[in-house]
Amino acid sequence: MRLRVCALMFLLLALLAGGLFAQIQAATSPRVTVSVGHAGAVRAVSSTADGAYAVSAGDDGTVKLWSLEHDGLFTSYQLSRNPITHVAVHPTRTELVVYSSHGVRGGTIAAIDWLTGSRLFSTDVDTSITLLEYSPAGTYVVFARSTFDSLRFLSADRGELQPFMRDGFGVVSYVLMASGERNIMTYVPSRGEFTYWQLATGAELQRVSTRARLDQLTNIDPVNRRLLAAAGANELVVVDNLTGEVRASYPVAPIHGITFDRQTGTILVLTDQLGRRDTLAFTYSAGALRRSAYRPQGLPDDTLVLEALAGARPSGMVSGNQAGLVARHLPSTGRRVDLGPSAVRTVRDMAVTDGSLYLSLDDRLLRFDSDLFADTTGKTTVSTLRETWIDPPFARPQIAADGSQLLLWGDQSAPGTIWGLSPFADFPMVVALTEHSAPIAAVRRSPFGPLLVHRDGRVARVALDGTVEFLFTAIGLQDAAWDSAAGLVAAKTRSTSFDSSLIVVDQRTGETIAASTSAFLTTRVVSDPRTGTLYSLGLVGSQASPATELMRHTQRLTRTDLLLRIEQENPQADLLWDDRTSSLLTSVDPGRVYRFVDGSAELLEPVERLHQKLAVGGHVIASVNADGTVTFWDRRSGDHLVDLWILDAGWIAATVGGAFLASSPSAERYLTLLTAPRLRATVADFRLQLPLTP
Repeated sequence: MRLRVCALMFLLLALLAGGLFAQIQAATSPRVTVSVGHAGAVRAVSSTADGAYAVSAGDDGTVKLWSLEHDGLFTSYQLSRNPITHVAVHPTRTELVVYSSHGVRGGTIAAIDWLTGSRLFSTDVDTSITLLEYSPAGTYVVFARSTFDSLRFLSADRGELQPFMRDGFGVVSYVLMASGERNIMTYVPSRGEFTYWQLATGAELQRVSTRARLDQLTNIDPVNRRLLAAAGANELVVVDNLTGEVRASYPVAPIHGITFDRQTGTILVLTDQLGRRDTLAFTYSAGALRRSAYRPQGLPDDTLVLEALAGARPSGMVSGNQAGLVARHLPSTGRRVDLGPSAVRTVRDMAVTDGSLYLSLDDRLLRFDSDLFADTTGKTTVSTLRETWIDPPFARPQIAADGSQLLLWGDQSAPGTIWGLSPFADFPMVVALTEHSAPIAAVRRSPFGPLLVHRDGRVARVALDGTVEFLFTAIGLQDAAWDSAAGLVAAKTRSTSFDSSLIVVDQRTGETIAASTSAFLTTRVVSDPRTGTLYSLGLVGSQASPATELMRHTQRLTRTDLLLRIEQENPQADLLWDDRTSSLLTSVDPGRVYRFVDGSAELLEPVERLHQKLAVGGHVIASVNADGTVTFWDRRSGDHLVDLWILDAGWIAATVGGAFLASSPSAERYLTLLTAPRLRATVADFRLQLPLTP
């Protein structure tokens, strides 16, 4: 691997490879990051207390920190497979806390040190929340549940529940704590009351009536902390939280958000103007709201959140939209600077044939030909890399490898049709056509031709001449595999207490035999063809709160051993048998990929991604991730190689330390160089040259 770097840079990269990067996030080392936004909507934005970094969180379950010095990505953390709707940053330490929503089942509050990546605590909440923030000195994490017994406090270091304010008093939508953290004010919108409490004893100190149903309450009086801007029914109001008096109002509707820039005294309201998302700026003085000229430029029509940046000097605003864009708006002109453009083209499926990697995007196939994907022995090398774009006959194709041929199918093509793409061909051809029109959910490998798993519960087999033979039908069928000892094995839902979610089908008689499993739903099943050992992923426990178990089945599926248990449901989890290394791979634990050899587990080098579909081929193990990227590990060692981003302008493959390959100079525009004082570096210093040996 040849990098055009000086001796100092080479030493730094060696330290990164040795694990130092994972501990300190290269806070003092120059590195390159790929600055792209979220895969899905941005739900929350904030900033660190010193104003050096903006923070964003979204539907993809990630939190991203953006360097405002370099206007690009500093680091990213995959904290959940569920949407993150709230984020708060510690006022003095390099810590932040998030709330990830699990829908009707509540969610999880989790805290991390954003500089080191270490997880501090995680606690489940049984309902949705209405607010999440740190106390002024950062001693507590304060949150409010959407129940009558609303307000809760956690210790900021360990997440331990504190014995404060345990009596129910209504759903709280806003709190304001004294700087000494002894007293707290709450607002209950259903009653329109500001109530002051003594925190330790829970004693009520004062209650003030004000307007009910106020929303988006925001402190606009940093010194005295008496004045709040809020959204009324059809107006912006300023209310005195000590007397309850409405000091000023201005007709604005609708109001999607309110933020206050304490450096300029500007109240910015996110609203709609002439059918488009827009902002109105105000200042408040002497009992009146006055319009201000400040306006963020280039605000997308689907902007969801807008927040003033903290810091000692005016820093402007940060915004996030439905498409995943994170942008900064400069304080004086309002000019938009994109921190993380939403330019990633989502990889939806992946397959590896001998010498080629295929990626399925929304509307096209991308093939990479390289010796990295060739089935050869020896060191992992990349001497050539060629890309080819292929237009499939339908959108969003699902793909699977069948020897040297790629198989394609999709609901939008003729349902039940299998297409084949031969090596270096430009267009796929029909290789199999089933007799009925049920869409195909998955294609699995067997010694006698591909198994087709249809969405109506049918399993069929494609013969060498392209004919299709139906083998079995079951209600709630999820997956199928061919076991060398037992024959056809079907994974399905369990219909009764006497049934099994894993069954063996006798191909001579059609008789079914229940396999030993405690799962009420088996989602994935694979076989080791050499030993006749079967592996399955299944949901156990209750349907309201299931756990996922990875199980090994032997002795013609009469014996079951537990290999791994995850205390949550992961419907995107994959299971894959690797013939070359005689190992089992699974992405059942969110954010990790396990490899089992002879029942012993090892963890592939962790990467901040939510891994879903797995593939093996050539020298690599690969994963399609929830954020639309692809991660590659060395097939022998399990070491992380690169992550791959497909962009509107091309593609970038980058290591954790920032060494990269890019398809074109236009793709390199998405790279951010984070430099350290007194160290001279350029993006070109991190550019890899072929051939290379990772």
